[in-house]
Amino acid sequence: PSEIEVFSMGDAINSQFPEYGPIFNADNNLMIFTSCRPDTKGGSKDSYDGRYFEDIYISKKENDVWLKPENVGSPINTNGNDAVVAMSPDGQKVYFYKFENGNGDLFRSDFTSEGWAEPYRMPEPINSKYWEPSMSVAPDEKTVYFASNRPGGLGGTDIYMVKKLPNGEWAEPMNLGEPINSKYDEDSPFIQADGSTLYFSSNGHNTMGGFDIFKTKLENNEIWSNPKNVGYPINTVKDDIYYVVSPDGKT
Repeated sequence: PSEIEVFSMGDAINSQFPEYGPIFNADNNLMIFTSCRPDTKGGSKDSYDGRYFEDIYISKKENDVWLKPENVGSPINTNGNDAVVAMSPDGQKVYFYKFENGNGDLFRSDFTSEGWAEPYRMPEPINSKYWEPSMSVAPDEKTVYFASNRPGGLGGTDIYMVKKLPNGEWAEPMNLGEPINSKYDEDSPFIQADGSTLYFSSNGHNTMGGFDIFKTKLENNEIWSNPKNVGYPINTVKDDIYYVVSPDGKT
Protein backbone atom coordinates (compact mmCIF):
# COMPACT_ATOMS: atom_id res chain seq x y z
CA PRO A 1 0.00 0.00 0.00
CA SER A 2 1.01 3.60 -0.68
CA GLU A 3 0.61 6.45 1.80
CA ILE A 4 -2.35 7.82 -0.13
CA GLU A 5 -5.79 8.78 1.16
CA VAL A 6 -8.79 7.97 -1.03
CA PHE A 7 -12.10 9.57 -0.12
CA SER A 8 -15.46 10.18 -1.74
CA MET A 9 -16.24 13.64 -3.08
CA GLY A 10 -19.53 13.40 -1.23
CA ASP A 11 -23.19 13.88 -1.99
CA ALA A 12 -22.71 17.25 -3.68
CA ILE A 13 -20.96 15.56 -6.61
CA ASN A 14 -21.87 11.88 -6.35
CA SER A 15 -25.33 10.37 -6.63
CA GLN A 16 -26.87 6.89 -6.63
CA PHE A 17 -26.08 6.81 -10.36
CA PRO A 18 -22.66 6.36 -12.03
CA GLU A 19 -20.19 9.27 -12.05
CA TYR A 20 -16.82 8.98 -13.79
CA GLY A 21 -14.15 10.64 -15.92
CA PRO A 22 -13.64 13.87 -13.92
CA ILE A 23 -11.57 16.54 -15.66
CA PHE A 24 -10.23 19.74 -14.03
CA ASN A 25 -8.98 23.07 -15.32
CA ALA A 26 -5.50 24.36 -14.42
CA ASP A 27 -6.84 26.44 -11.51
CA ASN A 28 -8.57 23.37 -10.06
CA ASN A 29 -11.82 25.27 -9.52
CA LEU A 30 -13.81 23.81 -12.43
CA MET A 31 -14.70 20.14 -12.82
CA ILE A 32 -16.47 18.47 -15.71
CA PHE A 33 -17.52 14.82 -15.47
CA THR A 34 -19.82 12.19 -16.94
CA SER A 35 -22.89 10.75 -15.24
CA CYS A 36 -25.91 8.62 -16.12
CA ARG A 37 -28.77 10.37 -14.32
CA PRO A 38 -32.53 10.63 -14.83
CA ASP A 39 -32.19 14.26 -15.98
CA THR A 40 -30.15 13.14 -18.99
CA LYS A 41 -31.12 15.01 -22.14
CA GLY A 42 -33.96 13.04 -23.67
CA GLY A 43 -34.64 11.32 -20.33
CA SER A 44 -34.35 7.81 -21.74
CA LYS A 45 -32.27 4.71 -21.01
CA ASP A 46 -29.75 2.92 -23.19
CA SER A 47 -31.12 -0.47 -24.27
CA TYR A 48 -27.53 -1.80 -24.25
CA ASP A 49 -26.93 -1.59 -20.48
CA GLY A 50 -30.23 -0.31 -19.04
CA ARG A 51 -28.63 2.89 -17.73
CA TYR A 52 -29.71 6.42 -18.48
CA PHE A 53 -27.74 7.82 -21.42
CA GLU A 54 -24.46 9.52 -20.52
CA ASP A 55 -24.47 13.29 -20.13
CA ILE A 56 -21.75 15.77 -19.21
CA TYR A 57 -22.03 17.79 -15.98
CA ILE A 58 -20.10 20.76 -14.63
CA SER A 59 -19.34 21.88 -11.08
CA LYS A 60 -17.51 24.96 -9.78
CA LYS A 61 -15.58 25.26 -6.54
CA GLU A 62 -16.24 28.25 -4.30
CA ASN A 63 -14.54 28.73 -0.91
CA ASP A 64 -13.04 25.22 -1.23
CA VAL A 65 -16.52 23.68 -1.66
CA TRP A 66 -17.71 22.00 -4.85
CA LEU A 67 -21.15 23.26 -5.84
CA LYS A 68 -24.03 21.11 -7.06
CA PRO A 69 -23.29 19.98 -10.63
CA GLU A 70 -25.32 21.25 -13.55
CA ASN A 71 -26.07 19.46 -16.79
CA VAL A 72 -24.17 21.40 -19.49
CA GLY A 73 -27.15 20.91 -21.82
CA SER A 74 -27.25 21.53 -25.55
CA PRO A 75 -25.41 21.58 -27.86
CA ILE A 76 -22.86 19.33 -26.08
CA ASN A 77 -25.32 16.88 -24.57
CA THR A 78 -27.63 15.03 -26.95
CA ASN A 79 -30.23 12.28 -26.68
CA GLY A 80 -27.41 9.71 -26.97
CA ASN A 81 -24.24 9.03 -24.98
CA ASP A 82 -21.96 12.04 -24.40
CA ALA A 83 -18.88 11.50 -22.19
CA VAL A 84 -16.21 14.09 -21.40
CA VAL A 85 -12.59 12.98 -21.95
CA ALA A 86 -10.42 16.14 -21.76
CA MET A 87 -10.38 19.88 -21.17
CA SER A 88 -7.93 22.63 -22.07
CA PRO A 89 -6.00 24.12 -19.10
CA ASP A 90 -8.04 27.35 -19.26
CA GLY A 91 -11.33 25.42 -19.26
CA GLN A 92 -12.44 27.02 -22.52
CA LYS A 93 -12.27 23.89 -24.68
CA VAL A 94 -13.94 20.58 -23.86
CA TYR A 95 -13.27 17.31 -25.63
CA PHE A 96 -15.75 14.46 -25.42
CA TYR A 97 -16.70 11.07 -26.80
CA LYS A 98 -19.82 10.28 -28.76
CA PHE A 99 -21.03 6.98 -30.14
CA GLU A 100 -22.66 7.62 -33.49
CA ASN A 101 -23.54 5.50 -36.47
CA GLY A 102 -22.01 2.37 -34.97
CA ASN A 103 -18.69 4.11 -34.22
CA GLY A 104 -17.11 6.04 -31.34
CA ASP A 105 -15.35 9.33 -32.11
CA LEU A 106 -13.84 12.31 -30.31
CA PHE A 107 -15.41 15.79 -30.48
CA ARG A 108 -14.59 19.32 -29.32
CA SER A 109 -16.63 22.33 -28.23
CA ASP A 110 -15.33 25.83 -27.41
CA PHE A 111 -16.78 28.19 -24.81
CA THR A 112 -17.89 31.53 -26.26
CA SER A 113 -19.67 34.64 -25.01
CA GLU A 114 -22.90 32.87 -25.93
CA GLY A 115 -22.05 29.61 -24.17
CA TRP A 116 -20.75 26.32 -25.56
CA ALA A 117 -20.42 26.32 -29.33
CA GLU A 118 -21.74 23.61 -31.64
CA PRO A 119 -19.42 20.60 -31.26
CA TYR A 120 -17.35 19.37 -34.14
CA ARG A 121 -15.66 16.05 -34.78
CA MET A 122 -11.90 16.01 -34.21
CA PRO A 123 -10.24 15.65 -37.62
CA GLU A 124 -8.45 12.71 -39.08
CA PRO A 125 -5.91 11.36 -38.30
CA ILE A 126 -7.08 11.54 -34.65
CA ASN A 127 -10.46 10.04 -35.50
CA SER A 128 -10.72 7.08 -37.84
CA LYS A 129 -13.35 4.59 -38.92
CA TYR A 130 -12.35 2.60 -35.84
CA TRP A 131 -12.91 3.29 -32.11
CA GLU A 132 -11.35 6.26 -30.29
CA PRO A 133 -12.71 6.25 -26.73
CA SER A 134 -10.42 8.66 -24.84
CA MET A 135 -7.80 11.41 -25.13
CA SER A 136 -5.70 13.91 -23.18
CA VAL A 137 -4.36 17.30 -24.26
CA ALA A 138 -0.86 18.46 -23.26
CA PRO A 139 -0.61 21.81 -21.42
CA ASP A 140 0.64 23.60 -24.56
CA GLU A 141 -2.29 22.11 -26.53
CA LYS A 142 0.12 21.09 -29.30
CA THR A 143 0.26 17.39 -28.38
CA VAL A 144 -2.64 14.99 -27.95
CA TYR A 145 -2.58 11.48 -26.54
CA PHE A 146 -5.50 9.23 -27.46
CA ALA A 147 -6.60 5.61 -27.43
CA SER A 148 -7.66 3.71 -30.55
CA ASN A 149 -8.19 0.16 -31.73
CA ARG A 150 -7.15 1.00 -35.31
CA PRO A 151 -5.09 -1.60 -37.18
CA GLY A 152 -1.33 -1.65 -36.77
CA GLY A 153 -1.28 -1.57 -32.98
CA LEU A 154 0.11 -4.11 -30.55
CA GLY A 155 -3.35 -5.43 -29.63
CA GLY A 156 -6.76 -4.24 -28.43
CA THR A 157 -6.78 -0.48 -27.82
CA ASP A 158 -3.39 1.24 -27.89
CA ILE A 159 -2.26 4.73 -26.90
CA TYR A 160 -1.12 7.08 -29.64
CA MET A 161 0.53 10.51 -29.65
CA VAL A 162 -0.05 13.17 -32.30
CA LYS A 163 1.52 16.63 -32.65
CA LYS A 164 0.12 19.80 -34.19
CA LEU A 165 2.05 21.13 -37.16
CA PRO A 166 2.96 24.84 -37.62
CA ASN A 167 0.12 25.16 -40.16
CA GLY A 168 -2.42 24.06 -37.54
CA GLU A 169 -3.01 20.59 -38.97
CA TRP A 170 -2.20 17.38 -37.14
CA ALA A 171 0.74 15.14 -38.05
CA GLU A 172 0.39 11.39 -38.42
CA PRO A 173 -0.21 9.74 -35.03
CA MET A 174 2.59 7.69 -33.51
CA ASN A 175 1.85 4.49 -31.61
CA LEU A 176 3.68 4.79 -28.29
CA GLY A 177 4.69 1.14 -28.64
CA GLU A 178 6.37 -0.89 -25.96
CA PRO A 179 6.74 -0.69 -23.02
CA ILE A 180 3.50 1.33 -22.75
CA ASN A 181 1.27 -0.61 -25.13
CA SER A 182 0.80 -4.35 -24.85
CA LYS A 183 -1.12 -7.12 -26.58
CA TYR A 184 -4.01 -6.23 -24.26
CA ASP A 185 -5.97 -2.95 -23.86
CA GLU A 186 -4.50 0.42 -22.94
CA ASP A 187 -6.93 3.30 -22.43
CA SER A 188 -7.63 6.66 -20.70
CA PRO A 189 -4.27 8.44 -21.15
CA PHE A 190 -3.70 11.52 -18.99
CA ILE A 191 -0.67 13.77 -19.50
CA GLN A 192 0.24 15.69 -16.35
CA ALA A 193 0.86 19.44 -16.21
CA ASP A 194 4.63 18.90 -16.54
CA GLY A 195 4.03 17.56 -20.07
CA SER A 196 6.22 14.51 -19.49
CA THR A 197 4.41 12.31 -16.94
CA LEU A 198 1.77 10.08 -18.49
CA TYR A 199 -0.83 8.05 -16.61
CA PHE A 200 -2.92 5.42 -18.36
CA SER A 201 -4.98 2.32 -17.65
CA SER A 202 -4.28 -1.19 -18.88
CA ASN A 203 -5.61 -4.69 -18.39
CA GLY A 204 -2.21 -6.02 -19.39
CA HIS A 205 1.15 -5.53 -17.65
CA ASN A 206 1.15 -6.47 -13.94
CA THR A 207 -2.38 -5.64 -12.86
CA MET A 208 -4.17 -6.45 -9.62
CA GLY A 209 -7.27 -7.29 -11.65
CA GLY A 210 -9.08 -5.81 -14.63
CA PHE A 211 -7.81 -2.35 -15.57
CA ASP A 212 -5.13 -0.79 -13.35
CA ILE A 213 -3.58 2.67 -13.51
CA PHE A 214 0.07 2.97 -14.54
CA LYS A 215 2.58 5.82 -14.59
CA THR A 216 5.38 6.43 -17.10
CA LYS A 217 7.71 9.37 -17.67
CA LEU A 218 9.38 10.71 -20.78
CA GLU A 219 13.11 10.59 -20.10
CA ASN A 220 15.81 12.93 -21.47
CA ASN A 221 16.48 10.66 -24.43
CA GLU A 222 12.80 10.88 -25.45
CA ILE A 223 12.11 7.31 -24.31
CA TRP A 224 9.21 6.44 -22.04
CA SER A 225 10.18 4.70 -18.80
CA ASN A 226 8.82 1.27 -17.95
CA PRO A 227 5.24 1.76 -16.69
CA LYS A 228 4.86 1.50 -12.93
CA ASN A 229 1.66 0.27 -11.31
CA VAL A 230 0.57 3.11 -8.97
CA GLY A 231 -0.46 0.50 -6.42
CA TYR A 232 -3.09 0.13 -3.74
CA PRO A 233 -5.28 1.90 -2.58
CA ILE A 234 -5.69 3.62 -5.98
CA ASN A 235 -5.67 0.31 -7.83
CA THR A 236 -7.88 -2.56 -6.73
CA VAL A 237 -8.97 -5.97 -8.02
CA LYS A 238 -11.75 -4.13 -9.90
CA ASP A 239 -11.42 -1.87 -12.96
CA ASP A 240 -9.57 1.38 -12.22
CA ILE A 241 -9.60 3.87 -15.07
CA TYR A 242 -9.90 7.62 -15.91
CA TYR A 243 -7.16 8.79 -13.54
CA VAL A 244 -6.53 12.55 -13.37
CA VAL A 245 -3.92 14.46 -11.33
CA SER A 246 -4.13 18.10 -10.23
CA PRO A 247 -1.48 20.49 -11.66
CA ASP A 248 0.52 20.42 -8.41
CA GLY A 249 0.59 16.62 -8.51
CA LYS A 250 -0.82 16.25 -4.98
CA THR A 251 -4.48 15.42 -5.66
